[in-house]
Amino acid sequence: MNAATSAIAIAKVRLLGRDAGSVVLGLAGTNYQLHLAAPESIDAEVGKRTAGVIRGAVWKVDFVSKGGGYVEPLAGQPRRVQGRVIGALDGENAVVVEVCGCPFVGDLPDRWRANEIAAGTPIALDFADGATFTPAG
Repeated sequence: MNAATSAIAIAKVRLLGRDAGSVVLGLAGTNYQLHLAAPESIDAEVGKRTAGVIRGAVWKVDFVSKGGGYVEPLAGQPRRVQGRVIGALDGENAVVVEVCGCPFVGDLPDRWRANEIAAGTPIALDFADGATFTPAG
């Protein structure tokens, strides 16, 4: 990720919990509790805000015409996110989708090209197991 495009991928979240190699994050203004793999070097205290990149390997892409942004399930490892594309990461086949005010990075399989998906496109991404959170900075 280069600096210009990575700024759109930084999620501002609340750290709700942590275990060895994983975190639980909350999205502002929602009841979502995202369970993500993460390095143990997260400096934030539980209950405090932190920033970083939420990222997952995508196995399915749906171009949608109706519905708002959401994450499935409400609590647990994200399996599906729906929102609007806000950009693609230069040099990577990855789209950034804004869901409930929070960016999610989806690494696309080769059959889809991130640079061919226009910003503003409503989209749903199905993530494979193992979505991650990498602290910013």
